Amino acid sequence: MQSTLSVMLTIKSEVVKSLMIDGQECLQASYICLYEGEMHGIGIVATVPFGNEEQIYGIERFSGTIGEMSGTFVLESYGIEGRGEGKRIKTIVSDSGTKDFVGITGAMTLVSVNDKKIELAFICEFESKLTKEDQPLSE
Repeated sequence: MQSTLSVMLTIKSEVVKSLMIDGQECLQASYICLYEGEMHGIGIVATVPFGNEEQIYGIERFSGTIGEMSGTFVLESYGIEGRGEGKRIKTIVSDSGTKDFVGITGAMTLVSVNDKKIELAFICEFESKLTKEDQPLSE
């Protein structure tokens, strides 16, 4: 089952640290995202730069609900951030779903990631669960 969810993403708190990597200063950020709408919950995010200083990699653990389903899953994100502009693509890590989110796949694209509130569409697909009648017969 594939769904496109309308979601409001708000960045609630952010901690930025300066790191020295190979003699070059890089910024590491950790923050909490609040998801509201058809997807409701909290994402805990850690990001680090890679390549040049405008490229960013992040990992996020989402915990919450989508409709009647609940559980957790992990999002991996890549993006480019500039002054006041940016774009990031978050993709669900395979086999990271728990509870009702086992088998979930999907992605979301964020534009203007430097805004504290972002309205976005999250496209996801749920693996169809086998009913008792669909289970193979044991021999």
